[in-house]
Amino acid sequence: SLKVEEHELYVADGLLTHNSIYAFRGAVPEYAVYFTRYFPEGRIIELEYNYRCPKNIIELGNDLMDQAKWKFSRTKAHRTDDGHIQYYDSFLDGDEEADAVVEEIVTLSKKSGVEYRDIAILYRTNAQSRPLEEALIRRAIPYKVEQSFYNSAEIKDMVSFIKYISDDTDMEALKRVVNKPNRYLGQSFVGQLQEKAKSMSLIEALKSGSFSHSYMNTNALDFATQIEYVRGLELDTVGSYMTVIRERLKYDDWIMDNHEESVAVEKVEKLNELATLANHFKTIKEFLEYLAKLDGSAVGDANAVELKTIHRSKGLEFKVIFVIGVSEKILPHARATDAEEERRLLYVAITRAIERVYLSHVLTRFNQEVEPSRFLKELGFDAGYDDLTEEIVDGKIGTVNEAFRKEIMQEIRDIQNDIHL
Repeated sequence: SLKVEEHELYVADGLLTHNSIYAFRGAVPEYAVYFTRYFPEGRIIELEYNYRCPKNIIELGNDLMDQAKWKFSRTKAHRTDDGHIQYYDSFLDGDEEADAVVEEIVTLSKKSGVEYRDIAILYRTNAQSRPLEEALIRRAIPYKVEQSFYNSAEIKDMVSFIKYISDDTDMEALKRVVNKPNRYLGQSFVGQLQEKAKSMSLIEALKSGSFSHSYMNTNALDFATQIEYVRGLELDTVGSYMTVIRERLKYDDWIMDNHEESVAVEKVEKLNELATLANHFKTIKEFLEYLAKLDGSAVGDANAVELKTIHRSKGLEFKVIFVIGVSEKILPHARATDAEEERRLLYVAITRAIERVYLSHVLTRFNQEVEPSRFLKELGFDAGYDDLTEEIVDGKIGTVNEAFRKEIMQEIRDIQNDIHL
């Protein structure tokens, strides 16, 4: 056994190189690679065995890490049984992907007796939860998520903008957005506005020019002018109205200026995701009616499907894992500065599975085309799809021909060995 008190330095867990996904906190695999160079007396103890995953899921993770920049020994499987690996063929978008995932969850629950609590859906960013939450609500499946998509501040803001544009009597919506971005129209202004609204419409009150400070009059008039401009437009979709609001009010700039970059990027992604949904609606009335149907969802039930970012899943395990959005610009993320950490993220996601792992990618995001992730191609899932899979549901879902995939990966390793020789 290792007696920690006899050593000046003892490092644990942080040197699990395949699982190193927190570079922004200083956790990088280089520390393990160069450990003995800087600490010649140091000793590295390899944790060789994985006791969680079936053998073939471990091999899938190993195959992914074989392509990594930093080379380490392959993880060994303690279990000798094989689990279920399933690759979903490309989906048009996140909504189609979410519907397929939820249908599979229904099947697993009804035919295999899998409890909802034993299922997790993992994704790269929180913005990806929107179609999943909606699909789960439609099927009345309880779920847990750290922050529901529609409870995000920026989403509430944008929905309130849309509400006030369509209804000048909606004081609650106006109160939420009249000072966003910041116009110095705080509680004192709102109190005066409510008093004036007793004898005139809200838009008239905003334009009245009779507030207690000149800056209030100027800023309220500017806000009212922007709202009236948007109201006067005849656009094809609700998403188009959102785009105009964000541009004219410089809402995205305000987010970027007032948050750390990673937080700001995620908030903007959520707004883009909301706009993607809103582009399906031609009228604000229809859009708001749709959102109203999402209220009262079964969030937080003890027996519930878990929705998590991959970062949040580290250290956890579930019988069934769905890894969605394995596409370029998503995983790896468009703003990622280290593709190798993105690779390790996918490794973490795959190795959360005790019995089953599902992988899928989309062809579009925010109405722009995206390619299947390079990681899928390295694993042999994308290239030659017709040879790799057996179509079983409308050409959408395929069960991996594991023997053929292993053959491809062995050929890749043989080529790499020849190069090293």
